[in-house]
Amino acid sequence: MERPFKRYEKSLRAIAEFLGVESGSGDVVITGLTQSSQDIQPGDIFLAFAGARTHGARYCKAARDRGACAVLTDITGAAIIAELG
Repeated sequence: MERPFKRYEKSLRAIAEFLGVESGSGDVVITGLTQSSQDIQPGDIFLAFAGARTHGARYCKAARDRGACAVLTDITGAAIIAELG
């Protein structure tokens, strides 16, 4: 992910409302997003989708450990996350 020159912040609640999905915590402020767990910075949303070799959901723990405050995934990713705990 490339970071913008100007810091952008949006609440998780506002993003969830825009997407028409539920949010577990609306007070969280999102400052970026990326699909690489290695590029996560505190405040990022981790985009965990199927890749060519594996599903990104398998890297949710690494993303969380690096500071991801939310994960956006599909139904397969949600099952993987639930399985991994």
